[in-house]
Amino acid sequence: MSRLGCLTRLRILFTSVLAHRPSTSAGHDMRDRLCGRHRTEVSSRQPSQPAKTKGCRTRMGGEEALVRKDESNALKKEIWDRAFHAYATAFIFEQRARRLKRRLKWLNFVALVVPVIVGGLALGYGAGFPLLGLAVGVGAAVGLLQLVVSTWSVVSGWVESYGYATTSVVDNQRLARDFKELGESSALDVESVRNRYNILKASDDARQAQDYGQDIDEAEKRMGMRAALRERRRQCAGCGNVPASMAPTKCDVCGNFKIRKI
Repeated sequence: MSRLGCLTRLRILFTSVLAHRPSTSAGHDMRDRLCGRHRTEVSSRQPSQPAKTKGCRTRMGGEEALVRKDESNALKKEIWDRAFHAYATAFIFEQRARRLKRRLKWLNFVALVVPVIVGGLALGYGAGFPLLGLAVGVGAAVGLLQLVVSTWSVVSGWVESYGYATTSVVDNQRLARDFKELGESSALDVESVRNRYNILKASDDARQAQDYGQDIDEAEKRMGMRAALRERRRQCAGCGNVPASMAPTKCDVCGNFKIRKI
């Protein structure tokens, strides 16, 4: 075989080998496609992190809303309890003020009417009037009794008690009204309601500290309880009834008291 023939065969063989060898760019394309598919499959199997975070935030927001609702309900209960007791205290001192006012009126009336009657008989009928002596005797007895009652009123402090009772009625009625308005308010901001409640609570505590020094007996407390239950239309914890009037019953919670006129 000649040298030219050998070179020709080698060239043909080399050309056939290059024709069957895959190109480098095609290999890279195939590798990129396989790797891309793998990354897609892996990412599809993994959960989405932002979605998980959003779910946690939603759950935490719901729990915070429940906590705020519970705080609001507890605060409203305290507000209504304060309004209830303020109204009951106002009713107690209102009854005291009315009773003391009637006593003071009768005392002043008797102190004036006896001298007026005796003096009128003496001026109208003269010193010879046969019943003048009797009128003087009766007037003296009534005047002595009036003097005793007047002394007792000074010792007992009727005037001071009447002045305190009227002041307490005004303050407690105002507190009961303010607490009621706060309890009926539809404010969504718990903090603003709490701030307003703390201001009213301080005023109510100061008023209670003064009222407790006025010797409120158990019968008066039951009377005030019945008045507040009737006003707020609540059931009594003792008898289970909602009072419709102030007529006392045998209940040891909202009854067993006397509404004294004098």
